[in-house]
Amino acid sequence: METYTPVCVWYEGSTLVIKTYKSGNTYYSGRVESKALYGYGTYSFTANMPNGRGLLPAVWAAYLSPWLPEFDAAEIVGQNPNTVYQTFHDPNNAQAQFSKTNSAGWTNAYHTYSFTWWPDHIDFAVDGTITGTKWYTTAPGVGMHFIVNTAVGGDWPGNPDSSTWATADGARYLKVSSITYTPYYP
Repeated sequence: METYTPVCVWYEGSTLVIKTYKSGNTYYSGRVESKALYGYGTYSFTANMPNGRGLLPAVWAAYLSPWLPEFDAAEIVGQNPNTVYQTFHDPNNAQAQFSKTNSAGWTNAYHTYSFTWWPDHIDFAVDGTITGTKWYTTAPGVGMHFIVNTAVGGDWPGNPDSSTWATADGARYLKVSSITYTPYYP
């Protein structure tokens, strides 16, 4: 449901900020992706994810041409802030998903979400603790773009409602203080 626009993306010091809000009947948000492709190694995002019904903030990577494979370092369904999902999508969109719960919630606080992509598998982690491993071999020449965004609506998070925007300024913010890539050299 979102309309991605550059005005919803900026830096506050070294922190990347994506604002998501509703104006009239339109939902505005931002999306950032790297131009470069990266190979095997550790992809890490230190992010403060927003909550709110119908929001799906995510930090992830994908090939993009074609779309898959895709490795989601973190996705949070906005109305379920106590669970973070990490998902592997192969080129046919077969999925393996891992989740981790936190009774204090994953939103509105910084956590580090990562995956390490090896030649024969992917390890997913939250705050340095492995949450799952997917054994998988990638086709030659595949690389990943880093991607950060907040989606609005859709089958998984459902639609937002008035509670989504019940903040002091009627907006939600995804903040990323660090994105790093540590290459793997076999």
